[in-house]
Amino acid sequence: MQKQIIKKKNVNPYFFMNQLSELSNDKSIIVTDCGSNLIWTMQGFKVKGSQRLISAWNHSPMGYSLPASIGASFAEPQNKVICIIGDGGLQINIQELATISKHNLNIAIFLLNNHCHGIIQGTQQSWLNSRFHASDPVQGKLPDPDFSKISEAYNVKSLDLDNHLNLKKKIKFALSLNGPILCNVHMNRESQIYPKLLFGRPIEDSHPLLNREEFRSQMIVKTIS
Repeated sequence: MQKQIIKKKNVNPYFFMNQLSELSNDKSIIVTDCGSNLIWTMQGFKVKGSQRLISAWNHSPMGYSLPASIGASFAEPQNKVICIIGDGGLQINIQELATISKHNLNIAIFLLNNHCHGIIQGTQQSWLNSRFHASDPVQGKLPDPDFSKISEAYNVKSLDLDNHLNLKKKIKFALSLNGPILCNVHMNRESQIYPKLLFGRPIEDSHPLLNREEFRSQMIVKTIS
């Protein structure tokens, strides 16, 4: 499975999170946003040592992790702050790159860029016959800016991560840098969250669905399918 992932274009969020977790320093402060990137972090990032993982959790304010990372960096300038955010959330507080640049804060921003509003698209796919209005750059005409160029305009270094072959090397470089950097992690728009609960199914029967025979063999309660 890992060999299949490595050959694919763009970055798999679960593979990325595994690599980021493995390479991060034991004293790093991890601040994650909301939506898909929060879920991928909670599923794939293994907190170790004296690391702390911070989020606003179910309050879900888009753009939270960028200013929160600034606060964490001012509080503990000796430690690397890892900011995990999506392309939708970053645009809510993108002006704070100016603050990060001005104070040369030791923050590595990992932008999980699926070039769309992924959670919104999931709802549109389930309930609205995949009418992706205002949620992607193709059908929905959603602007898809070059975040690497925007970062450079704020005098914050940038790095594009668009495949798995040199992913580890680039993550390692970003985490070793003493100062700010934005890593634009390009993912497919179809990147999914697994497992997930489909409407009308019990929590123990999440998608992707198990073979029915295998599923029933594991159940001690009566199944509905």
